[in-house]
Amino acid sequence: MRKRLRWEMQWRNADKRPAWLEEGPRPQVREALESGWIPTRSSAIDLGCGLGHTAAWLAGLGHRVLGVDVSSAALKRARQLHAGVDGLRFERVNVGRPMRVDQPYDVVLDLGCLHQLALKVRPRYGANLRALTAPGSRLLYLMRIWSNETDPSPDAKAALVQDVLGSGFNLELARHTEMQASHAAAVHAGVELRFVRR
Repeated sequence: MRKRLRWEMQWRNADKRPAWLEEGPRPQVREALESGWIPTRSSAIDLGCGLGHTAAWLAGLGHRVLGVDVSSAALKRARQLHAGVDGLRFERVNVGRPMRVDQPYDVVLDLGCLHQLALKVRPRYGANLRALTAPGSRLLYLMRIWSNETDPSPDAKAALVQDVLGSGFNLELARHTEMQASHAAAVHAGVELRFVRR
């Protein structure tokens, strides 16, 4: 509850530019699309979408995109920023609680959501991910490497996510990446992971 209030206060401040807040599509998502890993004109859900920049970019390219976030303030700003973008919707959702799922998605983006969740809600998050996906669905994760981690390797992060998702997902890529936005000077180390549901 305290963390959620902090998020709300942060998103209400339009002048704040955190080092991780990219004001366009995440480069990892752009590369995944340009390489063909994200199918053209797919349905996608962006978990913890924040201001919705990546979601809006994908929708502008013909994808059907739902951006979800726990912060009402973030979603209010996202709707204002991206009003009129066809194929784009935003909804307030807590991914650590049971989600209403109308359909599975071709693509799931988690660009820094899971690594913020408390351990106790990760099983519910995993159940939501299984409901949001079908065989062939693609999942792209960006996860921050924290300074106190004993094993910051991509393989360790992949094992963590695999444990949350369950055994029905194949790991296709695990590599080091950077999490900071293009305007930030300091490097924030992270990991990019790609999974496909069997």
